[in-house]
Amino acid sequence: MRSPSRNQNPPWMRPITERLSPTITALVVANTLILVLYIMVAPTRMFIQEHLALGPAAFAGGEPWQVLTSLFVHLEPVSYFFNILGLWFVGVAIERQLGRRRFLAIFFGSALLGNVVMATLMLVLGHAELHAGSSLGTLALFVAFGRIFDRTPARIFGSLVMQARTLTFLLVGFALAADLLRGSMVALGGDIVALLAAYLLSGGRGAGMMELWSRVAGGGGKPRRKFHVVEGGRRTRAEERPRYLN
Repeated sequence: MRSPSRNQNPPWMRPITERLSPTITALVVANTLILVLYIMVAPTRMFIQEHLALGPAAFAGGEPWQVLTSLFVHLEPVSYFFNILGLWFVGVAIERQLGRRRFLAIFFGSALLGNVVMATLMLVLGHAELHAGSSLGTLALFVAFGRIFDRTPARIFGSLVMQARTLTFLLVGFALAADLLRGSMVALGGDIVALLAAYLLSGGRGAGMMELWSRVAGGGGKPRRKFHVVEGGRRTRAEERPRYLN
């Protein structure tokens, strides 16, 4: 009698497991274990807050490892839920498109740069703040998602469908607005650096940003009116279609 395959799952589990690659699973498990430890084992809470989360001691207190360890620490279930949900939603799409190495480079590279900026701002400005969670890495993945898939429709939930870049703009705008509402220049600086790093690491070279800026500065007009693009030669049918560079 043949034993059931390890990859076989109930039909209701397949939409979940199909988006859980070994890389995504490892990140989810690591974040979950530390959150459970923080909630269930009370004596560890102070240690996690003071030595693993990102705080003033990162640079001022000689604990630079906080820049990395804070990415696996969540101090509240709500932030954990949304970060893991975002990681699950776009993680596999980015990993399949760019490969594991570039996926990890975008996730960790962007988040680490953002954390370094936040730790530096806390030191320079003298602001004592506590930051924890993988929100920078998750937001970086959404930037890569919007840059790569651009106008491709993405099913959000049920019948709700939205272009990939529209979803990215909404999430980025929400994150930056939240920083401003909290009055945290530290978090705002870290988010901006992480977003720019994610854009560049995912292959962005500024064309999409220039197109967006030209439309805003030009009142919604076409980029060619702003830059007076002169075309020459005979155009083929394929060239007659609008091209959008990201």
